[in-house]
Amino acid sequence: MPEDKTPIPPSLRILQILPSMVSGGVERGTVDLSRYLVTKGHEVWVCSSGGPMVNLLEKAGAKHIQWPINSKNPITAWLNSRRLIRLQKRYHFDLLHVRSRAPAWSVFWARRQMHIPVFSSFHGQYGHHSELKRFYNSAMLKTDVCIAVSEFIDAHIQTCYPEHPCELKLVRRGIDLEMFSCDERLHKKINDLRSSWHIRPGQRLIILPGRLTRLKGHQVFLQALAALKQDRELGISPDNLRCLIVGDEPGKDEYRKQLEQYIISAQLGDFVQFTGNCYDMPAMYALADVVISASTKPEAFGRTACEAQAMGCLVVATRHGGSLETIAPEQRQFMCEQGSSEAMAQAIRRALLMLEPENDLQRQALSQSAKNYIREHFSLERMCRETEELYLSYTKKNQDY
Repeated sequence: MPEDKTPIPPSLRILQILPSMVSGGVERGTVDLSRYLVTKGHEVWVCSSGGPMVNLLEKAGAKHIQWPINSKNPITAWLNSRRLIRLQKRYHFDLLHVRSRAPAWSVFWARRQMHIPVFSSFHGQYGHHSELKRFYNSAMLKTDVCIAVSEFIDAHIQTCYPEHPCELKLVRRGIDLEMFSCDERLHKKINDLRSSWHIRPGQRLIILPGRLTRLKGHQVFLQALAALKQDRELGISPDNLRCLIVGDEPGKDEYRKQLEQYIISAQLGDFVQFTGNCYDMPAMYALADVVISASTKPEAFGRTACEAQAMGCLVVATRHGGSLETIAPEQRQFMCEQGSSEAMAQAIRRALLMLEPENDLQRQALSQSAKNYIREHFSLERMCRETEELYLSYTKKNQDY
């Protein structure tokens, strides 16, 4: 048998940096990429201020370093830059990948003494309507390569930062299609969630997942629900509909109180429940009938919409940002204008009617088409492979230089 002379890619020592490992799409993407890179033989380190998702990171085979890297205090950021230089001297990383603005300034101050390729991922629009904010954001572009996570973000960078000094690469985010798929292993987890959230037989379930911040559009969703409650033709009641707000955010107690007060005033208490964070997202989607993405600010990617469609859910999403890419064509009938509770109420109404028994065949065809769309365009394997290829190409350039 002839000897296989296919070159073996070199093993890299990679440092990723982000503010925390609490919850969110950036954190999930970090865990997913770390797991992939470890299986490919690379050594992965992650620096953050910590959080519950560190356990997932370490189970994936990555090592974690806990610093106050999330601090926006310039002095702390500068001290972090000195720590980075010392860390590089100790571990000799082949490349560094930063995923947020505050730590990006620490990286900027340290990079000239680290002598390795530096990558960043531009995960959002950020505030950009003043010169000061654009200057603060520009730390994400003071790298060798900036990865735009969607076509929307790619266009945003080129419009708002036309003279960016780094090389811009498009790598669309992806989700783990093996994790986000319906199979028999989920049955017990689904039943456990149903029990803990007190979901009764016969209830349709609408879920709004995401951090408990104003940008996620909870108020618009609740106002839409209040309007639907008055729709006699639709005939919703606590017996046939339950709405869950899934997610939390430290320091947002006042915001939650405002939402709870509105729920009381709109007499939605029998419909709506706050669940806190859920760390078994596949089971949550498998339990849901309709998933809401109500963001009032355009999102860079829209992980929730991708995961929900992969699990066969109907998705009601605002018509802007990354949703224009991630929502499958067949699901776009459920999109609505941002900030409009009336438009969202009508979109949810269309989704609930699609769940009626006489529409089963149409709904199943729609769900399967959406699954195929996500599988084709937003797989985790594609995202990780393209990212690894970028890493390898730029570390080779660095070695050649």
